[in-house]
Amino acid sequence: MTLLLFTQTYPFGRGEAFIESELSMLAANWPVTIVPAYGVVGAARAIPDGVSVDTSLAQRRRPRPPRSSALGSARRSALAAELRRFGPALLHPLRAAYAAHYLHRGGRAARWLLARRDSPSMILCYWSNAEAFGAALAARVDPSIRFACRAHGGDLYEDRAPAGYLPFREEIAARSRVVLAVSDDGRRHLARRHPDHVERLVTSRLCLRDGPGPIRRNPRSTSPLLASCSTDAPVKRIPLLARTLAELAARSPDRRMRWLHVGLETDRLIAALPRNVPPNLEAEGTGWIAPDAIREIWTRRAPDVFVNLSSSEGVPVSIMEALSVGMPVVATGAGGTGELVDEEVGAILPIDVAAGSAAAAIEAVLARADELGPAARRRYLARCSPESVGVEFVEHLRRHLESPGEKP
Repeated sequence: MTLLLFTQTYPFGRGEAFIESELSMLAANWPVTIVPAYGVVGAARAIPDGVSVDTSLAQRRRPRPPRSSALGSARRSALAAELRRFGPALLHPLRAAYAAHYLHRGGRAARWLLARRDSPSMILCYWSNAEAFGAALAARVDPSIRFACRAHGGDLYEDRAPAGYLPFREEIAARSRVVLAVSDDGRRHLARRHPDHVERLVTSRLCLRDGPGPIRRNPRSTSPLLASCSTDAPVKRIPLLARTLAELAARSPDRRMRWLHVGLETDRLIAALPRNVPPNLEAEGTGWIAPDAIREIWTRRAPDVFVNLSSSEGVPVSIMEALSVGMPVVATGAGGTGELVDEEVGAILPIDVAAGSAAAAIEAVLARADELGPAARRRYLARCSPESVGVEFVEHLRRHLESPGEKP
């Protein structure tokens, strides 16, 4: 039976690179067809043998089926339930627009699924997004439709959504065979929001295939290299990171401090630094780097510590990458970060940490970098590798999607 993997744009564009680590495992167990929902532009990235791509949903090439009264009824019922759940809160313009967007995009995905019911398949939505809602609508019409969905960060925590609202979460939780949260923190969050469906909320951690191997660390450098990797999204708090590293440099004025950030250009980093930045701090940005090349940079440049001061996360793939090359990590305990980072591999900080406190933590980790590096590599192998968590992911899908019949 084919596994339909709904993505946003993958394998097109630059995003969703973490899917690649799990795709080979999925393809080893089922024929896989990737269904990008939109943004099919340019050449597709390389995909494993046994995986195909169907762009008909994104390009709307599949003949549109006649309007279904059953699907129309399912959409109305889902909307009525959402209105009962949130009441006047949905009158907020941004929330109302977001719900309407889900009704449109979810309806499109549901029609696409219902039109191909003559080709039975299992469905994995890599996000708890509008396409997952579409799968839920299709399952309302035809309960034999089996789907599971991942839940990461922006599709899980309401504080990261427009006006603090994620549409139709209850519908997705109620109709899915299983919701795979990428962290225990995410699963607990879902359980609080959807107590009637806790039996189908599980933790299934992201896995990251191994890269070029651990850093060959030189004797402790007199000019530490501090690494970070992110976009400039507000939750990544680049200004706080810049103030922290400036504070760290000010604590050791005779020591050259270097900041290497993957994902932003150097001028963006310099603009984020405070006016009185110490002269011993140097900032270097790489701009956008292909995900496969990031760990090659880490192994070649051999940073001493990786730093992430985000205010909100699911489980940061950038931290998984750092651990995989044996880099100690200092990070705020946002989302599931604390399930990867602790004092054995670096330091975990409060989300509301001040720059001075973060600088002190980095200073302490730098002093222990030689012993923490091997522990970071062991943490990757135990909690992020395909051998440790990927097998469990496949087993969850097998257990919940391969059994026929209606949802329990």
